[in-house]
Amino acid sequence: MGNRSRTGNKKKKLEQKIASQAALILNIPSNCKVCNESFDKKNKMMVMSWYVEVFNSEKRVDLYCPKCSESRRNNAISRDTGV
Repeated sequence: MGNRSRTGNKKKKLEQKIASQAALILNIPSNCKVCNESFDKKNKMMVMSWYVEVFNSEKRVDLYCPKCSESRRNNAISRDTGV
């Protein structure tokens, strides 16, 4: 009897987590955070090539175009390696 209620509670918590993350993604910005380039949610190539960063604790979604995403990655690598 206890296993069913625990399983039900886990399922409810998981469903709530999925719903909150889906709400964040639905509120995705329409421009790159760095260069303000426009983002078309209906363009499959854009959707596949742009970088999305989700901050659950802050309930925030940041969006980066491929150029800005690459430069962010390169800057992070430089900081990590000290180069």
